[in-house]
Amino acid sequence: GAVCVGGALRYRGRRDAGDGARLEHELLVYATERLQRIDGLRIYGTQPDKCSIVSFTVEGTHPYDIGMILDKTGVAVRTGTHCAEPVMTHYGITSMVRASFALYNEFSEIDRLEAGLQRAVALDERGVLVSVFCEYIFKVEIYAEKLFFVKYIYDVIYEIFAGSGIFKKLPGELVAENTL
Repeated sequence: GAVCVGGALRYRGRRDAGDGARLEHELLVYATERLQRIDGLRIYGTQPDKCSIVSFTVEGTHPYDIGMILDKTGVAVRTGTHCAEPVMTHYGITSMVRASFALYNEFSEIDRLEAGLQRAVALDERGVLVSVFCEYIFKVEIYAEKLFFVKYIYDVIYEIFAGSGIFKKLPGELVAENTL
C-alpha cells in the first residue's frame, strides 16, 4: 500500500493542480462530441460545468446489453440506476449507461468506447443481440458470426419461456425483448 501511495504522490507532484481538472474537462467534451454521433443515443446531464461523467441510453438497446458488449471490447462502464432510482423512475428511465473519465484516461479510450457503442447498436439493429439473460445464465458469447451455433439454444430458451414476455418469436429467429 505504501509503495502505491508513494507512486501516486510522485505522479501527482509532477502535475499542476489545474492540469487534472483541465484534462478531465477536455475528455468530457471529447466524449460528448463523439457519442453524439451515434444515432439514438441520448446523453443525460449536459450542464456546462459538470464532472467528467457521461450518462446515456441508446434507443432500442438495453443498457445491460451495451455494458456486456463494451466489456467484451475491454471498455469498462457502469449500467443500472446508479443510486438514483427514484429520479429515474420519475422520468421514466429504467436504467442507463455511465462512462466516467479521470486524469489517467486517454482520448483513445473514448474512441474505443464509441467504436464499441457503434458495434452494440449495429448488432441490435440486425436482431442479433440476445439480452444479458442468455450471457449469464447459459455462458454463451453472442456475436453475429456465431449466430448459427447458438440458434438451437435460442429456440430452447423460447420454448421454456414462451409467454413470459422476455422473448418474442420472429419468423426464423429469436430476438430478446429489452424487458430485463
